[in-house]
Amino acid sequence: MKLPILLLSALLAVGLLAPAGCMNVNVGESGHPSVQAGGPQVEEDIPVPERFVHKPGESTVNRVQGGRYLDLVYTGSASVVSVVKYYKDIGMPVNGWKFSKESSVGGNSDLEYTKGSEKCEVHVSRTLWGTKVRIVVSSAGPQPSVKKQGK
Repeated sequence: MKLPILLLSALLAVGLLAPAGCMNVNVGESGHPSVQAGGPQVEEDIPVPERFVHKPGESTVNRVQGGRYLDLVYTGSASVVSVVKYYKDIGMPVNGWKFSKESSVGGNSDLEYTKGSEKCEVHVSRTLWGTKVRIVVSSAGPQPSVKKQGK
């Protein structure tokens, strides 16, 4: 009787731990998992955490002469803390973005960066289904009319 219970316990443990093991996650100094780059990039200089999925129906990409307007949405399962750490420590600096400020409310975080005449806002929030990352990039000057990506 003990063998089936042990076997069931082992299978449950493997099944519950396997999803975390599939993601390229290391535990950082803060005790939170660290996130690696590798998600589907829509723009070359806008990093995406590994295993985050782009939501084209919720995203906007609009380029005009001398500028761009992006409103990109991604979802994944990493914690808000680890995603914020990824953007602050690796993702944005490696792509030439200069940190401006950070604010946090209710477990959600907003980061602001600049690069040349562009401003980038990274909004990281927890949802019922995981973590949502919304990245808004705008150029100085008049903004183009907004079109949903893929439409």
